Amino acid sequence: MLEAISHLGEKVQQINVYIKEHFGPWGLATFYLLSGYFAFQLLLRILKVAFQIVLYVFVPSLILAYWGSVITTFSIFKILPFTSVLFMGISILKR
Repeated sequence: MLEAISHLGEKVQQINVYIKEHFGPWGLATFYLLSGYFAFQLLLRILKVAFQIVLYVFVPSLILAYWGSVITTFSIFKILPFTSVLFMGISILKR
């Protein structure tokens, strides 16, 4: 694992040298800014999907499992997998 990370570091260094030789320090600064922007956008997309899963799957399935356990004799932990699958299916069908 550490060998792969060090190999990745060598590749990044080669890219830095190539960009600096062909485009100068401004090209390298632009590369860093664009790389940071793309990484930030990727992180925002991942967080957006995570919050949507919590909002549309986790919370409703917990509420339905709670009320199912109040109404029936089953435990909330036995009902929760079924309600989670139900709301995941509804979320997939909505898209």
